[in-house]
Amino acid sequence: VKIGRGTRVLPGCNILPNVEIGEDCLIFPNVTFYPYTQIGDRCRIHAGTVIGTDGFGYNFFDGKHQKIWHFSGVVIADDVEIGCNTMIDAGAFTPTEIGNGTKIDNDVQISHNVKVREHVIICGKTGLAGSVEVKNYCGFGAGAGVAPSAIIEENCQIAGRAVVSENAVVPKGSIYAGHPARPLKEWLRSQAEVRKLIKK
Repeated sequence: VKIGRGTRVLPGCNILPNVEIGEDCLIFPNVTFYPYTQIGDRCRIHAGTVIGTDGFGYNFFDGKHQKIWHFSGVVIADDVEIGCNTMIDAGAFTPTEIGNGTKIDNDVQISHNVKVREHVIICGKTGLAGSVEVKNYCGFGAGAGVAPSAIIEENCQIAGRAVVSENAVVPKGSIYAGHPARPLKEWLRSQAEVRKLIKK
């Protein structure tokens, strides 16, 4: 384990082998770092968060769910803040990544192989499934969900409780809402039509 100058680790934390934490970080109580986790400089990680857990991946073979092992860890860049009780899973062959300046709220799930780029805001209860890519300056409302392998291009907003479909590509600068998530104006029109039907 390597811990940089000026970093404070508060009581009850568990730091397993092959973990690196940069300089001037603050690690609150009861945070757990699994092996092959790398944390940049000036990060704040709040109580109860677990980083580097095995990804939830299985292949069904020979009548059983066979585990896919995840050995590539998590790489968190500089100036990242992570709220309480958030879980970030390790990547299988490449690390799960959180980019510079990203801010993650409480109770967020970030799955294996996810790439969150720079200056992203992720509000509480959001879930990003395996192999999702989120590009710079995106924002997620509380309770949003993104299914596996979706790509969220730069400067997008995903509304609270919206669910982006598997393999979807959300175009740059879009605002998406609803389930399945679609452009905000389209979703609002659909809600208006539903209200008309209910009144009939």
